[in-house]
Amino acid sequence: MTEDVVLYSIADRIATITINRPEKRNALNPEVVSKLTGYFIDASEDENVKLIVLKASGSTFSAGADLAYLQELQQNTYEENLADSENLKRLFTTVYYLPKVVIAQVEGHAIAGGCGLATICDIIFSVPEAKFGYTEVNLGFVPAIVSCFLLRKTSETIAKRILLTGALFPASEALDF
Repeated sequence: MTEDVVLYSIADRIATITINRPEKRNALNPEVVSKLTGYFIDASEDENVKLIVLKASGSTFSAGADLAYLQELQQNTYEENLADSENLKRLFTTVYYLPKVVIAQVEGHAIAGGCGLATICDIIFSVPEAKFGYTEVNLGFVPAIVSCFLLRKTSETIAKRILLTGALFPASEALDF
């Protein structure tokens, strides 16, 4: 029996959604994205839920896309890759526009798509040693989906620096963004 890749619980009017792939640094794949989207919708529609916390098992919030899945994408057709992007966009849009407050509890690095996932939340709480960054550019990808959300939270100059350098930055520096 395999463990659930995303866990969902409700206690004291708080829904907790936990990415549960610590052995893969909580990397995102289609199953994780689909389950996250579903649980955020469930929490949004539940009248007993007033607050949503997104967190992860293990020492990494999320390393972004699963590298094995990224390799599979190279074999996909344009239509398949478009559908994959639409699914990630749906997750980000769902979280960003939720009528309830969403808090990202970052206890480790939030990198690439994992940083995007934290970015779309209303509030980010992190441990001081956490690092954030959009490292997709180092692999030849542009983090296009998250860019429209990031621009709503910071200046264009800072967004360009964050998205185009591929650098990691500490939580203390993220406070300045």
